[in-house]
Amino acid sequence: MRAAGEVRNADITLQLVAKLKRTRALQRLIHRRRGQAEARLTRMLKRWTPSQIPQQLPAPAPATAHAVVRAARRLFKRAAKPDNAQRLHRIRIAAKKLRYTIELVAPDHPRMEAIKRLQSMLGRINDYETAQAIVQEEAKSKPVCDQLARKQAKRIQEFHRYWATLFRDPATQREWIREFTAIHSRNVSDERTPTRKPHGQAATRSRVRKSA
Repeated sequence: MRAAGEVRNADITLQLVAKLKRTRALQRLIHRRRGQAEARLTRMLKRWTPSQIPQQLPAPAPATAHAVVRAARRLFKRAAKPDNAQRLHRIRIAAKKLRYTIELVAPDHPRMEAIKRLQSMLGRINDYETAQAIVQEEAKSKPVCDQLARKQAKRIQEFHRYWATLFRDPATQREWIREFTAIHSRNVSDERTPTRKPHGQAATRSRVRKSA
């Protein structure tokens, strides 16, 4: 929903700009922008009627371990060249898809926390990118944009260090793929293992049949 996204982007920009010096006038402009976005969102929601609101959402497509492996490989491929904002954005999308797919298939997987942290770091980098665009539209303030860019650069450096520590090594990536492939093996094993009745229950039913 674009209108809701505009409200959220204004909130994030206010949060980041408020930490900078001499930005009160700019903050007022962004507050106004947020109010306009909220008004558009409110008008849109008021136009909705009960008949337009689905009574039941469609069931999501079942996720599989194969989907986790594909998502992981997509992330590793995109992160091979994290050299500009556009590529970092694509890496963020890949990390988000990997996280949500794992949550559907194996929410308690030990790699989950690392993926969450990665997604959070990339999300913050993207927030700075969004804030710079809004500041440029509202005030064309180069000093503020420069401050935001410097803070974003620090976040990007943190991301590179984190990626190098936990993800970059090809052997580590292969290990991740093996672990995600093993999810499929465990699931298939669980599906093929027949449900066994407790020994006592089976014996009781056997005696009932004989007495009958």
